[in-house]
Amino acid sequence: MIINQRAPYPLSLTGNVPIKVVCSTPIEIGDLLVSSNTKGYAQSYKTWIPTKPTNLDEAWNILKKVWENQGSPFAKSLESCDSGNKTIRAWI
Repeated sequence: MIINQRAPYPLSLTGNVPIKVVCSTPIEIGDLLVSSNTKGYAQSYKTWIPTKPTNLDEAWNILKKVWENQGSPFAKSLESCDSGNKTIRAWI
C-alpha cells in the first residue's frame, strides 16, 4: 500500500485489498469487478450480462460489452454481497 503526503489516500497496486462495491447486482465470490457509475465504487461485471455464456464466442462478446460500457475488469471478489453498498475483500 502506498501512502503519500500529497495524496493521503491509500493506494493498492496488487494484493488482497478492501474495495467499496455497489451490490445492485449480487456479487459472488470470484466475480470480476468493474468501475461503477457511483464514484469510488466497483460493481460486478454481471450487471451487463443477461445470461451465462455457453461457449468462448459468447464469453468474448460479453467481455467486449463490459469493456465498452464500464472499462476492463480490475479485481476479483473474494467475498459476496447481496444488496446495498458494502466494503468487500478483492484480489487486484
